Amino acid sequence: MRIALITLILTLSLSPGRANLCDTMDQCIARYGQRLPPSGISDPYRLGGEAARFEEEGYCFDVYLFNGRVGCESITKVDNSRFSPQERDKVVQMESTSGHWGKPLAMHGQLVWMSDDGSAICCYPEATPLIFAMSKAYLDLAAEAKKKVPKFPSEAEVKSYLVRGMGEEEVIKKFGIPPLRTPSTLPGGGEDLIYTFPPPHRDVTYGYGGFEVIVKDGKVADWSIIHQSVKTSK
Repeated sequence: MRIALITLILTLSLSPGRANLCDTMDQCIARYGQRLPPSGISDPYRLGGEAARFEEEGYCFDVYLFNGRVGCESITKVDNSRFSPQERDKVVQMESTSGHWGKPLAMHGQLVWMSDDGSAICCYPEATPLIFAMSKAYLDLAAEAKKKVPKFPSEAEVKSYLVRGMGEEEVIKKFGIPPLRTPSTLPGGGEDLIYTFPPPHRDVTYGYGGFEVIVKDGKVADWSIIHQSVKTSK
């Protein structure tokens, strides 16, 4: 899996959210029906909002509320399989009931849609079964949280520290809560903890982009460095 949620979007100018974003919990219940316990799939920036899960038409919607409003939705299929291009496009359109999305941009192993009025974004990391929809309020909170994040570890530091068999809690204590946590696609299951390096606002060559740690039963089963070519706009 080679993915990177682009922190570049935090600097974009957005207006108040629309469609399903910024709903209250009551509006979510009216839209989707019965509220279910959250699945544990995190919002991309781990901001700790009030979480709830809803199911509709074969899809799961994990919503995260901040100050009483939905700031982020994590959307998956009920069977947790990956989206086909047709299913992906259907879900994105479901998140645009009062507007339209611009042409998707392929960046850092994911597709990114900006709403035509600049009010929201959708991100689809292509190696995962997840689609994210995020509002301005959520991105503003993420931008503030980003200022408090410690310096990203170097490749040498990661290589010298990670060892198979070490405890998951040791990884989190050293590197913090992972920006993204997804079910592992490797045989044997487990989870992938994804730590990605924020891309600079310039063209860069192929190089160190972060790392992923595969954990199973609370222990590190494997890990790898993420190398990628990154191209962003100034």
